[in-house]
Amino acid sequence: CQSPSLWREEVRSRFPEVYREMSSRSECLVSWRGALLNALREHLLAERLRLAALEKRTREALQVAEARRHELCTESDYLAHTSEELRARLGRCRQEAADADSWRASGAVGGSV
Repeated sequence: CQSPSLWREEVRSRFPEVYREMSSRSECLVSWRGALLNALREHLLAERLRLAALEKRTREALQVAEARRHELCTESDYLAHTSEELRARLGRCRQEAADADSWRASGAVGGSV
């Protein structure tokens, strides 16, 4: 497409600041196609840099989250193990209490006879 007016309109619609800057120049010195290409390249570069920074921050946040997840899983395993031990200990204590109660009951009955 060789029509400068189409390139000029494309620059005007996509990059108004570039259009204003280029419009102040002599029409014979302006390459609207070149201006559009340069503006697109600059825009893509800026977007690529923005996304690279975002990706870096996201990866760092992911590493922090994974480390925290690992800590929480380790803590959860420890607490589950401790809970099992406490339940077993409670069961033993209850059994010992029941045995002591039955011993007292049998001793009290035997002592009164």
